[in-house]
Amino acid sequence: IIMNKNTALIFAVISGISFGSVGVFVRIFTRAGFDNISILAARVLPAVLILLILFLVFDRSLLKIRIRDIWIFACAGILGTTGMNIFFNESVTRVPLSLTAVLLCLTPAVVMLFSAVIFIEANGYEAAGGGRSSTIDGPWNKESREDYLTEVQIPVRKT
Repeated sequence: IIMNKNTALIFAVISGISFGSVGVFVRIFTRAGFDNISILAARVLPAVLILLILFLVFDRSLLKIRIRDIWIFACAGILGTTGMNIFFNESVTRVPLSLTAVLLCLTPAVVMLFSAVIFIEANGYEAAGGGRSSTIDGPWNKESREDYLTEVQIPVRKT
């Protein structure tokens, strides 16, 4: 696959369609009697297999993990993905899909906050108080979602 602007745009559109439609499929599977773990397996296992094949074909170095980073892989990859998907599936069955989409869009901010807390000491800093977020741009002043902006602040001090 040759990556260029058009290919990246195509992948972004496919990704958006996939994420946007997953709630509908989760509701269908839930009504058919599938539990959260079964729905999770049906979503994650094919993705893992596809990525594994792509990595093996195009760049095997992406499969290498440093021994000291295995805990990060386990926590973020296994616990994070499993937890996020189970909570997502629950929210799809309990709240409107539009709210579920908003919650899903907040995931990167939550990951960033956890990363800041986990890795702050490794970089010679410590938290100096509670964090906060401030939404600067949103639907009230921007037409495109790509222009929305939320600032996350965590006060730190050098150790």
